[in-house]
This record gives sequence, structure tokens and C-alpha cells, in this order.
Amino acid sequence: MSAYYLTYLLADGTTAGARFASEDDRDGCQISLDLYRAHLGPVDEGVFARMVERHGGVVLRAGGK
Repeated sequence: MSAYYLTYLLADGTTAGARFASEDDRDGCQISLDLYRAHLGPVDEGVFARMVERHGGVVLRAGGK
């Protein structure tokens, strides 16, 4: 099974990561995060986690979990 990864620069300058089962889910999450940032404001860790979950992904923690 393939995994697709997304990294995203958060408003505080840290990088967040997520894993998805499909390329479409990963791309959809990326687009949603960019639209959120453009129209609603900064993307923080909470916003990132909600978007990843909404698109069926798993947020990666330090150490790869």
C-alpha cells in the first residue's frame, strides 16, 4: 500500500506533517489549507489537525508517529 505525505509550514514557523492513503486526499488537504490561509487566517496546529482528519489523513508527530 502506498502512502502519500504532506508537509506544511504553520503560522508559527514550524513544519507539520501528515500521511494519507490516497494522492487525492493529500492534494485536497493541501488545497483546503491554502484556501483557509487565504480567506480565514493563519494555519496553526489545531487547524492543520482538523483539515488532515477531515481528509482522512494522520498527523505525524516527532519521531514519525
